[in-house]
Amino acid sequence: MAVASPSKGLDLMKLFALREQFGTTFKKGDVIYSAGQAADQFYVLMKGHVELKREGFPSEVVEPGHVFGEVEVFARIARTGTATATDDANALAFTSETAENLAEATPSFALVVIRHACERLARAEQQLASGGFKTEEAAEPVNPNHFVGPGGEIGPVTSVPYAKDMYKKEQKCPNCRTTFHPWDIKSTAINAGDRDTDDRIVYNGPDPNWYIVWVCPNCQLAAYSVDFIKMTSVQLARCKDALEAVKNEDPTVYNFSFYRDEDLALRSYQLAIPFYDGAKGGAEKCASLYHRMAWIERGRGGTEKELEYLAKAADYYEQAFTSSDAAQQGVRWAYLIGDLSMRCGDYQRAVKWFTTAAAQPDFKTQTGLEKRVRDRWAEANDKLRAAKAG
Repeated sequence: MAVASPSKGLDLMKLFALREQFGTTFKKGDVIYSAGQAADQFYVLMKGHVELKREGFPSEVVEPGHVFGEVEVFARIARTGTATATDDANALAFTSETAENLAEATPSFALVVIRHACERLARAEQQLASGGFKTEEAAEPVNPNHFVGPGGEIGPVTSVPYAKDMYKKEQKCPNCRTTFHPWDIKSTAINAGDRDTDDRIVYNGPDPNWYIVWVCPNCQLAAYSVDFIKMTSVQLARCKDALEAVKNEDPTVYNFSFYRDEDLALRSYQLAIPFYDGAKGGAEKCASLYHRMAWIERGRGGTEKELEYLAKAADYYEQAFTSSDAAQQGVRWAYLIGDLSMRCGDYQRAVKWFTTAAAQPDFKTQTGLEKRVRDRWAEANDKLRAAKAG
């Protein structure tokens, strides 16, 4: 585990004046961001510690005075790892647009960012040179036209031109004990393009969202990778019947441990729903899964299915918002409920939730969302008035 030296960070004394405008807090155990999420903000840690984890790399502990999450923001790519507060923490949150405030307060900001990036690159090269990162392997130069699942059925797996940009890990299913190899796309191959108002990113190349759910090729147990590796027997027992129901709807046994296409990604999300639906804290995960289903349908023009999935996602985000989980995500969830409602044509609900987002105590600190909430509220309000007038 790498630990950043505080002597190389930013001068905290010079940043105190920015706390009121950009300050944010995290409780011990709070997940600040996760792999695959849109990167709207980066952070300067003022107090406490944050652990950074990225698949295939050693974890890193961020000390006060250091920047984290900045690479994805400035590169305009989705999060490639997870940041978790290891104790109660205070930070400043900036977007790429408000970074100039940080630069004015601490002119050395650019040098610190460059130094951090170089240090991480140097550590990665040292690990590779010494034979580290055993969990990551270069993809074999295999491009099958199809892949046969353990049940004898052929899954919709296609050959892909980005095989060299993939790596695999070894995982044992906690249910049937089958050993399989979930694949993922190297962060260096992820190239984000345009972003929709509901955070859908159009990638120029492979979409990392297609590989974010792990699925056992034998029993079809599925969950986000971060949850798959720590499943308990209680969780397995709770989701068993619901998973069987989903499998019965489509008895085909697909193999998810190689290349995926839109249909295979969609199926992985469907199989993961039973693990989260009804579980404590599972509403957010269900919302994100249905949201990703909607993104797939939007990308291929499936308007009717997109609206169906958006409506379900909005309902689950609302469940999450009304639970205790809303402490750190309240503004974002309220915004997404408003945006998805607007896309479904429910302008009254959209106005209500954009207003709710703006009423959250930490709204002013959510600099990446504040303008988006105001803009979409105005648009939804205009459409609501037009609908009533018509």
